[in-house]
Amino acid sequence: MTKRILLATMFMGVLSASAMSLRQLHSGTNAIKACGSSCMNGDICKRPCGCCFGVGGGTIGTCQPECPAPARK
Repeated sequence: MTKRILLATMFMGVLSASAMSLRQLHSGTNAIKACGSSCMNGDICKRPCGCCFGVGGGTIGTCQPECPAPARK
């Protein structure tokens, strides 16, 4: 009987932890990124920095005070 209660408790703990992990992955983060750190589309950088992407674009950039000028065509 004790083993069944322990097994049920552990099972509920695993279900609860996985539900929390899924919720956190879905909601994302609202943290403000520091200047010089990497950032993604939608991230907020600490002022006066902004999320700057490389010449080729992409989804990962760097929080910088000034973004490099776009390349000439």
